Amino acid sequence: MFSFFLIFNTLLVSGQEKDIPIAINVPAGRRLIQHTYAKGVQVYVCKRDPKDTSRYNWTFKEPRASLYTDKGYHNLAGKHYFDESNNPAWELNDGSKISSVKVQQVSAPHTSAIPWLLLKAIRSRGSGTFKQVQFI
Repeated sequence: MFSFFLIFNTLLVSGQEKDIPIAINVPAGRRLIQHTYAKGVQVYVCKRDPKDTSRYNWTFKEPRASLYTDKGYHNLAGKHYFDESNNPAWELNDGSKISSVKVQQVSAPHTSAIPWLLLKAIRSRGSGTFKQVQFI
C-alpha cells in the first residue's frame, strides 16, 4: 500500500509514512493540504526480447490505484494511472487532474518495494485540489 501526501503547490508521494530522503524532498516552503492512501497494482507485460527471440522480458506497463482518504480504504478520493502520454497521473473526485515526469528517484527502504520518486507536475486540469501542484 502507498500513502499520498498532498502539499500546497506540491504533491508528495511516499511508499511509507517515514522520513523522506533528502534526494526526493520537495523544495522548502510547502505545506500539507491533504493526505490520501492508495491501494492498487503495478501492471507488467511479458514481451519477447527482439534481440534474442528465445527470451522473454517483463516490462512495466502502468500503475493502477484507487486513492482513499482513510487507512481503512473506505472513502474513495480519486485514482492514479498513466495519462494518454504515458506519464504518471492522478485524478481526484473534485475534478482536478495532474500529470508528471520523474525528476529523481531513490531506493525504497524495503528491498521488495518500488523506488520512491520525486516528480514534477507538467500539466494540471480542473479547478480543484491539483490546480496549484508543482511537485509530486
